Amino acid sequence: MASGIATETPTVSMTTDSDGRVWLGYPNSQIQIVDKRSVRSLSAADGLNVGPVLSIDARRRHVWVGGEQGLARFDGHRFNAVRRQGGTSLPSVSGIIETAEGDLWLSTSEGAMQVPAEEVRRVVSDPLYAVRYTLLDFLDGMPGTPAAVRPLPTMAEGTDGRLWFATTNGIAWTDPRHVTRNTLEPPVDVQSIIADGVRYEPLPGLNLPIRTRNLQISYTALSLSIPERVRFRYQLGAEQPWQDVGSRRDAYFTNPAPGNYRFRVIASNNDGVWNETGASVEFTIPPAFIQTKWFLAIWAAAGAAVLWLLLMLRVQQVQRRMRGRLEAQLAERERIAQELHDTVLQGLLSASLQLSVANDQIAPGATAKPLVERVFQLLRQIVDEGRNAIRGLRIHHLEPNDLERAFSQMPQDLAADLKIQYRLIVEGAPQSLRPSIRDEVYRIGREALANAFHPLRRIGGRDGARSCPRSFSHGGPRQWLRNESAGPALRAGGSLGPFRDARARKENWQPPQRPKCRRRGYRD
Repeated sequence: MASGIATETPTVSMTTDSDGRVWLGYPNSQIQIVDKRSVRSLSAADGLNVGPVLSIDARRRHVWVGGEQGLARFDGHRFNAVRRQGGTSLPSVSGIIETAEGDLWLSTSEGAMQVPAEEVRRVVSDPLYAVRYTLLDFLDGMPGTPAAVRPLPTMAEGTDGRLWFATTNGIAWTDPRHVTRNTLEPPVDVQSIIADGVRYEPLPGLNLPIRTRNLQISYTALSLSIPERVRFRYQLGAEQPWQDVGSRRDAYFTNPAPGNYRFRVIASNNDGVWNETGASVEFTIPPAFIQTKWFLAIWAAAGAAVLWLLLMLRVQQVQRRMRGRLEAQLAERERIAQELHDTVLQGLLSASLQLSVANDQIAPGATAKPLVERVFQLLRQIVDEGRNAIRGLRIHHLEPNDLERAFSQMPQDLAADLKIQYRLIVEGAPQSLRPSIRDEVYRIGREALANAFHPLRRIGGRDGARSCPRSFSHGGPRQWLRNESAGPALRAGGSLGPFRDARARKENWQPPQRPKCRRRGYRD
């Protein structure tokens, strides 16, 4: 025995290659290559992870090693594991034959596997490639499975090219050069549709019950060679992916949505020949009322109505709050006006009366009489201005269409100079205003006119006549009070933001400029 051979470990498998070297396989994923001069050992460090080495084939261009954990190929430097489609390892391999045509035959625990020459070339060029294969098992006449112990290997090639397999129930052979293949596409048929336990025939225009919960579609394919090897794929709707279900002949769906469906199924025979046309059936699941677009539209409309109602309630709440705040302010102004009238104004009036009595008792030529008369006139002026101010603070509660009359009587209420020509112009139809807004418009207009009359008395001259027209317009949803000679217009209306509270007057009205009034015999 050559030096370096492991004599203490039993040899499991053995073969020779075309160069006369001996390949020895051992139980611990180890191989030794023995030639006349040396012994080379290969193990897991070289990529060999097949477990106990059960078979070795090194007679042709490639070296294959099979074991309990799959198949590996030796490229001259390292071993590369061979995987099948799906990414899993091959089953236990106890026999390997690479034919002259390039096909690779394996004796495995699942049966005899044939890897076509094209697949062999692809896995040689790409060690990560997952190979396709054809399986021959008991359905093809294999009497059993390879023995778990000796004799090894469990497959041999005869001089006539036949492959012989040793199994637990006898010997079987096949001729790889004369393998009969089934090239017929299996016809496919949809047999029935079962919806919630009720069977329906797959007829055109089929309508299933509303709210179908469980749907089962039965189908089959005719292949008399080996019907157990028929494989199926189906899809429900063109937008759905194909489902590969193997040999199962029923499709199951749970809670399908309402709509129109087209179920397609295709099949392949025992040799992988697919009928790509397959069979199909169309059916409809009507929607319940709560699944229709009308129901969704009603829900959307109801939701919008609820939101609108909530918005209106919120607007009314804000309006009530603002109205209450405005009414509280107006009530406070009324109280202040009442207190001023009952205290300060009455006191000033009483003082003026007493001063008038004192003035009557002073002799006409006394030096104090002119001073008393000036003080008396000053008190009368203060009383008049105070009365006007209190009248402005009070709530007048005008009639709905009484703004025109109130503004027409404004010069008399303000005790304006009779030489001032005052004209009120009414435009448009009267508009109804809330009482609080109407009173606020009246107070703002009254204050504007009072401010206009006051400078006219100062600049009008001794005997000149002044003319300051005013126009009051009912313009659509808004009302305008325009001082045509004293500056910007004042606006009020049913939706007036500027006059919703007492502060609006200060924010939206500006003091009048010097009025451009006409005066006879006077040039400005």
